[in-house]
Amino acid sequence: MTSSSLFHADLDRRSVYLITSQDGGAFFDLDNDEFLKLNPVAARMWTLICAGNTESEVVQIIAQECDVDQEPVAEDLRNLLRNAAERGIIPGCVQHRNDEPAVSSAASQPAFPWYGQDAGAPRPQPKGVTVIRAFLALALFDLILSTRSLNALCRAVSKRPVGRRNLDDPDLIGRICTAVERACVWYPRKVVCLQRSAVTACLLRAFGVRAEMVVAAKVMPTLAHAWVEVDGCVVNDFPKVKNFYQSITSY
Repeated sequence: MTSSSLFHADLDRRSVYLITSQDGGAFFDLDNDEFLKLNPVAARMWTLICAGNTESEVVQIIAQECDVDQEPVAEDLRNLLRNAAERGIIPGCVQHRNDEPAVSSAASQPAFPWYGQDAGAPRPQPKGVTVIRAFLALALFDLILSTRSLNALCRAVSKRPVGRRNLDDPDLIGRICTAVERACVWYPRKVVCLQRSAVTACLLRAFGVRAEMVVAAKVMPTLAHAWVEVDGCVVNDFPKVKNFYQSITSY
């Protein structure tokens, strides 16, 4: 994902997520497609704010934890909130997530061998028309990312209904994932993970599969990622990707 600013949405529609760990924290701003890193103290302050503490309570807790006077802590907190507000980030629009990725057990791994699980397994072959549909969808989501925001793309995915599945094809999910990968190869621009996953999720739903696009992140190093899950299993990425990223939200 890039770090370029795209547009500023209304505050009541902002999607800002706070990711924290022992290394500090980061704001993941879907509307502006950017990460804002926080040092451990700033991350702790925002964690307390998100937990419902007042500014005076935050100052008292931080001063006690760090064994310092309250006056400099209060000044730091005011500066922190002011700088965040200048970027349109206010406590009411921040959702807190701990950076604690879930460890996938062997039993939970999907039986999808086409992505990084069995190098010798044959890949399901998609129809040419499906690859074309994936290519056109990439162009559509590319336009959304270029003119609007990540949040707009995510909302578009969330509105895609699940169609009716007309036939029982055990390789359907694999065919769709392969079609999207082939479309990415032919697409003239670089395809980011969110764009690829958005197309995969929408195509799967069009074919009657209840797929979810998962948006995730981690603090150290500061990275964001997206993939698609069906029944809780990753289908268009390595199965253990959930061990390294904390899920923020899904669509």
